[in-house]
Amino acid sequence: MKMKNRAEWVGKHISKTEKILDIGIKDAYVFHTLGFYPDVAVDIHPEDVPKEVKKHVNFYKASIYDLPFSDNSFSVVTVTEVLEHLKEPEKGIKECMRVGSRVVGTVPRGDHKSKYPQYYEFERGSLLRILGNIGSYTIREIKTPNWEGFGFIISKNRCSNFERKR
Repeated sequence: MKMKNRAEWVGKHISKTEKILDIGIKDAYVFHTLGFYPDVAVDIHPEDVPKEVKKHVNFYKASIYDLPFSDNSFSVVTVTEVLEHLKEPEKGIKECMRVGSRVVGTVPRGDHKSKYPQYYEFERGSLLRILGNIGSYTIREIKTPNWEGFGFIISKNRCSNFERKR
């Protein structure tokens, strides 16, 4: 249920008419829930991305730190449940902002189970510090009763939404 609520939250902030890049697509759960696929997807573990997903997107094996796209190539970059697995999340978000007009993302609150190493356990303060290191943003906090975690939207020169469950 929690992942479905996160997918629905992401869906409120993106449109299938936008040019979307998804980072860390794996099984494309968010997009299956929304009923459409991103235009392009990257993952550093292509063996974990099902062939069915690869049939629906332009797939690249790539790192969030070095995306193989020109500046401003996408309307939106989605990063759901990715930042906690990065040693340098600020660097990853900056690279996403280079290729996209905005970033829509989610992170779990605290620790969660994953087969990949988790370098961060996010709480409000740690996520705000990371977003604050990217540039100058206005952050509005909104209570979200449906899931344990944080959602964020970063637009060029500002962060327009910050959601979390209390």
